[in-house]
Amino acid sequence: MHSISLARILLPALISCLAVAACSRKEPAPAADAAPAPPSAPVNVDRLDPLEIPEGNEKAFGLTIPRGMTIVYSGAEEIDAEGPYSAERMANYVRKRVKVDGVELGAARTVFDHGRVLGDMTGRTVRVEVVTVEFGSKLVVKNLTPTKILDPQLTPEERLRQYGLDPKGNPIDPSRQQ
Repeated sequence: MHSISLARILLPALISCLAVAACSRKEPAPAADAAPAPPSAPVNVDRLDPLEIPEGNEKAFGLTIPRGMTIVYSGAEEIDAEGPYSAERMANYVRKRVKVDGVELGAARTVFDHGRVLGDMTGRTVRVEVVTVEFGSKLVVKNLTPTKILDPQLTPEERLRQYGLDPKGNPIDPSRQQ
């Protein structure tokens, strides 16, 4: 009777030891004449943070509009774009590209007032607003740099032309706003 209970205790312990030994066994070394393993496919390393917004091709007074944003208004002194990005991510995008002394933070709006776009050599001053909208955010870029009136004797139509506008106030050459 004593040998049966000892076998009942030792048998599971022996099986456990064999299982552990089998699992911890190292892989056999490849034979010396075996062909080397093919190199793995090159890994494309994307250095853009997954939450960072990529730049697009359009500009608003020197500020590059992010990829995926759609320009919904383009005027002589203001350009608006909307897109799928959260207002927080858009504010971070603008913060990296516009130099300002202070930022006004609100629940539904972040304002970068009297800023300068980094890399813009024109020296123009802009106001950038990031506004929360239903399906993402809206980017409002305003040119605050006053346009110099070259000749105070100009007619109203000539002044509009000086600002790049036709007599109805529409841009003559939309590419000048870039």
